[in-house]
Amino acid sequence: MRWDIAAEKACEMLPIPPMMGPYARLQAEKIARHKGLACVTTDIIKETEGIYSDFMGQEKVEQLRAFIAGTGPAPELEDELFFEDEAALYNIEVCYTKYGENSKIVRGILKDMMRSIKSIMADENLTEIMADLSTVALHGGSRFNLGMTGCPNCCVNPYLKDFGIILQHRVDITDAECTQCGNCLKMCMDKAIKLSDGGPIIDREVCAQCELCARDCPTGKLVVSARDSKLLLVEQVVGTPALRLLSKILPLKRE
Repeated sequence: MRWDIAAEKACEMLPIPPMMGPYARLQAEKIARHKGLACVTTDIIKETEGIYSDFMGQEKVEQLRAFIAGTGPAPELEDELFFEDEAALYNIEVCYTKYGENSKIVRGILKDMMRSIKSIMADENLTEIMADLSTVALHGGSRFNLGMTGCPNCCVNPYLKDFGIILQHRVDITDAECTQCGNCLKMCMDKAIKLSDGGPIIDREVCAQCELCARDCPTGKLVVSARDSKLLLVEQVVGTPALRLLSKILPLKRE
């Protein structure tokens, strides 16, 4: 796929985290390809920007735009959500929330859980447990892997870990005025929301409880009323000493 020089420059200025740059290029080429175009233009980049703005939310986009324009600080990574203990026989992988995605509330919840889980794993001597369970030379595959995501969209798949924690957020409809802006429709990946004359209607059978509609609702018509977490434990680790962690981690659930 060819690119206009202007499109190349515009793509470099997109208000997105640097690690998402290659994906944005693929997104732009996808849009051009579906339009039957052989070249990515600045119009395609504008459309790409809109897609990522909807995906990341107003808070993050405004922060990135200010940084690019030289009027704001560089976006900070959530250092606490990066697990880097190579000497441990366990690993904790967190979704893109560690790059500043999701709301401040969700980032705070995950940081609290990360601190607690790291403490539990150290206190339970999980490295020694996993070493004793291994029947071959210890290597990367000897690690106990835990995945945490800020919402059920699961950008980092917790279903493929030994243990998974998925935050869930119940969104309720308030009496606030709805401006019919349509932000909730754009953010709902599961198409669980319909917009009536009186405002949004949520199909609870379809809603994944990701909170993105409430995150981007400008009027407070949609608000998060409760938060909880879904825990996943793969069958292979049932019956091992690692199962002791379950009773320790369960109290971390948020109501």
